[in-house]
Amino acid sequence: MSGEKNNKEIIDPKSDRQQWLRLNGTALAAAVVLALLGCIYAPVTLIYNTAGMGMLLLRFVLLLICAAAYFFAYEYIRAAAIEKISGEKAVKLPDKPLASAVPNRSLTFKEYLKISFVPVLLLGAVLLILMFILPVRFFWQIYIIQIINLAGAAGDVYIAYKLYKLKGAARIEYDGSAVIIKN
Repeated sequence: MSGEKNNKEIIDPKSDRQQWLRLNGTALAAAVVLALLGCIYAPVTLIYNTAGMGMLLLRFVLLLICAAAYFFAYEYIRAAAIEKISGEKAVKLPDKPLASAVPNRSLTFKEYLKISFVPVLLLGAVLLILMFILPVRFFWQIYIIQIINLAGAAGDVYIAYKLYKLKGAARIEYDGSAVIIKN
C-alpha cells in the first residue's frame, strides 16, 4: 500500500468532458428538484404576477442584480474563510469573470470542507430567512438565488465525497478550475 502515498487525482471539469457532464448534470438535477420543492410552498406563477410588463421587467432586473450580488458575496465570504482557516491571504484570480479567491497552500480535508461550505451555509441561512420574512410575492426571486446557491455546491459535494472515501488522509490544492487531491 505504500504506492498509494503518491497517488493524485485531478478533478478538472474544464478539460474532462465526462466530469463536466456529471457535475453539471447533478447540479441541474438538484436545481430541478429544488424548484419542484419550491412549487409546494408557492406557485411559480407568483413571479409573473405583476401589474404590467414594466413591473415584470423590473422583477427580472432585480433578480439579475441579486444574483450578481450573491456571487460577489459568495466569493468575499470564501476569501474571508480562506484567510481565517489557512492563516494566509487568499489569492485573487484576475482571469476569472467574477472576483474569485483560492487558497495559497494545500488544504486538509477539514479545511477544504470549511472553506467550501461556509459561504453556502451562511448565504443559505440568510436567503432562507429572507424567503420567510418577506411577502410571499417575493418568494421566487429569493428562492431562485437559493437554488443557485445549493445547486452550485454540487462540485464541492462531489469533492467532499471523494475526500471522505480517502478517510481524510489527503491534501487538496485548488487553482481556480482544477482540484488536485493528493494522498
